[in-house]
Amino acid sequence: MLEVGVWPKISRIEGHTFFSNLLTGDSIVFDLGANKGGFSYELSRQIGCSIVAVEPTPDLAVQISLRAEATVVTAAISTSVGTAAFIVDRGNSEASRMQMGAQQAHSHETIAVETTTLEALFQDREYIDLVKMDIEGAEVDVIVAAAEDLLLRIGQLSIEFHDFDQTSGVTASGVNKVVDKLTKIGFSKLKFSYWTNGDVLFINRRLMRIGVIRRNFLFISAVVLPGILRTAYRSYDSAITKLEGLKLFRKQNNKL
Repeated sequence: MLEVGVWPKISRIEGHTFFSNLLTGDSIVFDLGANKGGFSYELSRQIGCSIVAVEPTPDLAVQISLRAEATVVTAAISTSVGTAAFIVDRGNSEASRMQMGAQQAHSHETIAVETTTLEALFQDREYIDLVKMDIEGAEVDVIVAAAEDLLLRIGQLSIEFHDFDQTSGVTASGVNKVVDKLTKIGFSKLKFSYWTNGDVLFINRRLMRIGVIRRNFLFISAVVLPGILRTAYRSYDSAITKLEGLKLFRKQNNKL
């Protein structure tokens, strides 16, 4: 494990925020719900970690193997090893998920996929530097079912909770169960999404302790300030557009 300074380096890839100065070329990273491999590709390009990309959709798994330097596992993350029905959304690959009673649209196709667990994936690995989890609603059941000693092998755990999606089956109480479990066993929670729980980082306190001051600073620097800057830029751009339009209007009137 690495020592970090007072203010760790924040990085965000594909909507997942983590501390990149805790990673090196020797780090082990699991990309759970890898989709087309964007996270794996960019992390490999930036740091050169050893990456295991897990994606249940077969054609996407092939794309990952062609795109990223990663070991690809074609399976869905679940609470048991076996097979399960999986809804593939051909219109939006990021919305494909385990079948959980959601209504299917015309762009949906149900296929059978292999399922695996965190325990089966991690096997005898003593330490995993970073786990990125974007598994479309299965995150609550998977974390709640996982053994505490297994979770404590993880240094950083970045989760996209899908409580913002009513079809996912994830509720606020489910998110709270995960947060309560992880914080009780030794993780600190850092929320990097403003309105939702779409970008939440849990960091093992054995790796780094996060006090209230540091937590607030990280949230302000990673979420609040960029939001203010984006709003200011949009306002400035809108004002310039209106000014140019006014100039053009006056120019045309002067010609009349």
